[in-house]
Amino acid sequence: MRSSTILGIVGAGGIGFLLSDRIRAYRWDEAWSIIILIIVMVYIIDAISAAIRMRIIGTGPARRPVH
Repeated sequence: MRSSTILGIVGAGGIGFLLSDRIRAYRWDEAWSIIILIIVMVYIIDAISAAIRMRIIGTGPARRPVH
């Protein structure tokens, strides 16, 4: 999500393009809405990713490497 925003700002399209377009047009209310949505979505995606990672990896005792 973070990377796609940056790529869009530099010309690849997507949400970053919309943000860049709104900033260039001085439509600050829309630009701030997009920024807030990006921050919220990144937070949600990171939280879900961490929960899935913890479920897969587990939180049990440290595992010893097998030789």
